Amino acid sequence: MKRITTSTGVFMLILFSLGSALKAQEIQLIDSLFYRGVKAYKAKHFNEALEHLEFLDRVYPGHRRSTGSLLMRAKTLYRLGEYQRSVEAFNLLLSQYPESKYADDALYGKAMALYQLNVYDEAVIILFQLLDRGGDTRLLHKAAILSTDIMDYRLDVHGLRRLLDPIQDERGQAAITLRIVQRLMKTGQHQQCKDLLESFIQKFPRSVYMIEIQQKLRQVNELAKGSLKLGVILPVSGEMAEQGKAVLSGIKYAADKHNAQGLTKVELVVRDSQGKMITAIQAAQELCSDPELRAIIGELESDQTAAVAAVAQERGVPVLAPTASAEGIAAIGSNVFQLSTPLNVRARAIVDYAVKGLDLKKFAVLAEAGQYGSTMVNAFKNALEGTGGQILIEKWYYSGDNNLSAQFKSIREFGVQKMLNDTVLIRVPKGKVDQYTPRLGKIFVDKGLDALVDSTALAVTAFDAFFMPVLHEDLQYVIPQYAKYNFTTKVFGGVPWNDPDILEEHRRFIDSRYLDNLIFLSDYYVDASDLRYNQFLNDYRSVMRKNPEKLDVFGFDAASVLLSLIGDRRPERNVVTQELSGLKDFQGIEGPISFNENRVNTGIRILQYRNGRILLLK
Repeated sequence: MKRITTSTGVFMLILFSLGSALKAQEIQLIDSLFYRGVKAYKAKHFNEALEHLEFLDRVYPGHRRSTGSLLMRAKTLYRLGEYQRSVEAFNLLLSQYPESKYADDALYGKAMALYQLNVYDEAVIILFQLLDRGGDTRLLHKAAILSTDIMDYRLDVHGLRRLLDPIQDERGQAAITLRIVQRLMKTGQHQQCKDLLESFIQKFPRSVYMIEIQQKLRQVNELAKGSLKLGVILPVSGEMAEQGKAVLSGIKYAADKHNAQGLTKVELVVRDSQGKMITAIQAAQELCSDPELRAIIGELESDQTAAVAAVAQERGVPVLAPTASAEGIAAIGSNVFQLSTPLNVRARAIVDYAVKGLDLKKFAVLAEAGQYGSTMVNAFKNALEGTGGQILIEKWYYSGDNNLSAQFKSIREFGVQKMLNDTVLIRVPKGKVDQYTPRLGKIFVDKGLDALVDSTALAVTAFDAFFMPVLHEDLQYVIPQYAKYNFTTKVFGGVPWNDPDILEEHRRFIDSRYLDNLIFLSDYYVDASDLRYNQFLNDYRSVMRKNPEKLDVFGFDAASVLLSLIGDRRPERNVVTQELSGLKDFQGIEGPISFNENRVNTGIRILQYRNGRILLLK
């Protein structure tokens, strides 16, 4: 081995001494910057504190006081009201130094910052993580107080439910379950209370909270004896979740309003169909097996509603369908009722108004070549039989086709030819029109058929009315083409025409007379000047924290129909069915509701778009 010379050894000793001196100097600088930051923080000079701490972490990354510096930086940002940056600093400390002695402080600090940001769910989850870790009694006490405050005053039932999945420890599950149950008991939703309590017992059979849980379960069972149950089957998850939740919101508001009046307590038993047929059937089977259940509201779409209705009919449970409009759902059985008027009834209502009311007999038809259009046209034809009305020409289009020129041109050509055949149009030699004296109901023309069709200057008067069962998304293509080909006639449409924004948009760009002849059906009409509607609007907005839209109103009216029959009684299922069958002129928010002999609501509205406003005709 090579020996180290004396001079080399001396040189290394000098380097070591210099290194130690430099290291000591660096430590001194780090400590000095850190304590300056702490001192400024304690003096509430938070901007100064942040400046020292950020400089320290920037110049000496990974220094000996990194965990303390990160904690102080996060706390300083919190004091400055920069809550999002504070959360990021706490996250940095927790991710880089998970075993730090400051981890508990960082968890609590992060929860506080999230609380300030109104991110209540995540704040509670973090606080329960802290409680589950144990440790500093002071912090645990503060975490318990803050978590309690958030759960009691900042989270509704839905918010509390969202905590049940991420918080799986026994203490957290007990705290959340008991709070949800307490809220649900106030609105009479006893079955949901029982489900939650029994689920906890199954998860934690030896829980230290068992006495309190079982006591609450006994209380719920006692209260449930005095209540009636209404089943609700709706898609509150999946593709139709938004629509399902809107209907459910209206139903819940109606039930809460009913229960607040001191009438027979009604409990809603809600089941999520997820928009799936099999799930809807299983939900119906489960609900119908409960003898306390008096009726079911649901589902949203026609196919699933029919499946629910078939199960309920077999078990003798009345079903009220709030939105399904397919023909034949109510025909499934005597216990099935449709609030949304079927398409065939809607088409018949148009014929009654047009032919019997306005004496219009000659129709042109343009329809969507799908289930909606074909159902409406077939029903329209059936309703015309025996009335003297007739369809002179019908044309079809596929939804999404943005060029309907060929269909309208073909109808125009037929109309012009009919005007020629009926001598409404009289051909004269070219250039000789001015030589003929005008006569009432006669138009002299010197052009051939093709020229008259292509010109579009001539108004087509061969039809009394146009019937156009088209889809909502196709109105943007239909309206301009109808105006372009110059038909002077009334237009009749279905529910999709009830869109004031689209009508107004096109009215501004084309001659308004084409749209001012528009008459259409609607399953929903509210008068903004109506005092009763405005009272409902204000109350609903105040309680539910949202404006009631169309589907909210459908849900409210469906529940209100059943709740009006229950009142302060406890009617059996057959009584509910019997009284629904005789329901006439129930004043719903959407308008009068009456069931005919086929248990279908006949309360369809006929509206007209005139001078930029939608008016109720009938």
